[in-house]
Amino acid sequence: ADSAVAAEANYDIVALNELSPSELSGLLAGAENVYIEAAGDNPHHAVLLGLAIPVEERVLVLTSEELLAEAGEPVRQWLGNPEARKFGYDLHKADLTLHWNGIDLCGTDFDVLLAAYLLDPTESNQTLVYLMQRYELPAIQSDESVYGKGAKFRIPEREILARHLAAKADAVRRLVPLQQKALEEGAMSKLYY
Repeated sequence: ADSAVAAEANYDIVALNELSPSELSGLLAGAENVYIEAAGDNPHHAVLLGLAIPVEERVLVLTSEELLAEAGEPVRQWLGNPEARKFGYDLHKADLTLHWNGIDLCGTDFDVLLAAYLLDPTESNQTLVYLMQRYELPAIQSDESVYGKGAKFRIPEREILARHLAAKADAVRRLVPLQQKALEEGAMSKLYY
């Protein structure tokens, strides 16, 4: 499944240490989408795994350790900047998970999960995997196939985690305009905003 995802991917994954301070600043200045990964259903106790920020043909991926380190400060500042619009998935959980790690999340403007619920409140499966299928977009791997489930849950090595987070961030980037259009066409934009 990784090769199928990689074949559809139209982006390069970059790590924080691959960017100069000016490159990072430029990337964050053009960023709108972010995907924040946390393990656990309860956002007050979820474990921050990392995040991915897609900008044009690149996706910046940071593990939680990288985000919390000194080098992650520019990304933490961007996350907390209310002037920087951010689109994401399950931003309530993301906000609480970041909060418990001492990071603010401000400027959130569009939540793919909330929009999915408004567009189809009868559907109980609003995962990114399902939403990509629903909108006929390239498939992404399920969390269970990457992390395992229950007692078999494991955080994979950085390269696998980075690919998974990048695919999810790219999914958010692809879904936002489609959902915004669907909300407008269904005269539901006022419900959302």
